[in-house]
Amino acid sequence: MFQTSLWLVLFPFIAEGLGFGYKSFTMTFVSITQSNASAVWDLSKTRLIGRERMLNGTATLSENLTDDHWSFTVELYSDSTGEGNYKLLPFGIQNTPACKGYKKYRRYFSNHAKYGEQTDFPLHLDVCPIPKGTYFLKNIILSEDGYPPFVHRGYLLVNGTYYYDGINTGYYTIVVRLEDAE
Repeated sequence: MFQTSLWLVLFPFIAEGLGFGYKSFTMTFVSITQSNASAVWDLSKTRLIGRERMLNGTATLSENLTDDHWSFTVELYSDSTGEGNYKLLPFGIQNTPACKGYKKYRRYFSNHAKYGEQTDFPLHLDVCPIPKGTYFLKNIILSEDGYPPFVHRGYLLVNGTYYYDGINTGYYTIVVRLEDAE
């Protein structure tokens, strides 16, 4: 009985201690750019709005993405000081067929926007081909759900590149600020 009572009293402290001193964090969009307007995704009609840097606008996918022709890579860079000295991180996504990659990594994207409310892009489904079309984006902010608490604080630069039959068709850069939560 005493051990059970002691466990109930100490459990909250043990659970907090399992975080190994890592604090929760917030993620905020800083910028979103693309290499050219003729790339498969056209993000030219998206904007970051307000102090919260919410993503709004439309994104157009110019053709269906299939594993037959389309693939992508993702490289991650970190800059803890914000001075523009980005260092390549040892993880990312190697060249992956479009649908296989979407199915594997969709859970990271689907945490950020609710289907039907903030976007009509099918984040809630494993689809293939990924359907072409113009999709709305409304008041999308980044969510930390599903990410480990020990990510680098500072700025994270994400370079995503799409390939058609192995030929680079353009890249997209997203910069995010990660800060300890208050």
